[in-house]
Amino acid sequence: MASDEMQADAVRMRRALRAAALPDDFSVALADLARNYVRDDKHLTEILADTPPEMKREVFESLRPNLKFEAKTLDWYEMRAKEQAEREKLPILGPDGKLLEFRAAQDVSSAEKRAQELLDEAVAEKTLILRCKKCTALEKFFGLERESRIDVIKKARKKGWVYDNTGKTPAEICPNCETSLRAAHEAHYGRQNA
Repeated sequence: MASDEMQADAVRMRRALRAAALPDDFSVALADLARNYVRDDKHLTEILADTPPEMKREVFESLRPNLKFEAKTLDWYEMRAKEQAEREKLPILGPDGKLLEFRAAQDVSSAEKRAQELLDEAVAEKTLILRCKKCTALEKFFGLERESRIDVIKKARKKGWVYDNTGKTPAEICPNCETSLRAAHEAHYGRQNA
């Protein structure tokens, strides 16, 4: 089935190439595009950013010898594309070809913190999931061996989550949202920077 889809894609591509007055041989068409279409490093960066990951090297190697300018390395273009994505918070093309939400690069301490969270989640005996009534942010707190439900709730309070029971329905407020209860909460629990 995948082979049938690939053949159908190839037929569609050949038709599109002919419609654009380009040769229907992909490598010849890419060489022609490189000579007559790719303007500079910035333009090549954009083209490669739009290329599916599994085809990036092949497209780059096909374009490179036919460019009107001296091409940098593929890594250089990929780095420029990542920098542009971070500046503009563009979606990122994942390894499976699907668009993923932008996420800023993490430093080592952030990665270590995330790894610890994943480990805690894997061995957790209890999980407290809080959703902010104001911004709908969600955060999970995990109870490990020998920690009671109260210990898990205290983790949330120390991180800045405030329990608001002033309305008809009790609710939680995340550390990023304002509430008149925040000052009393921080006086009691303090606040850990996360």
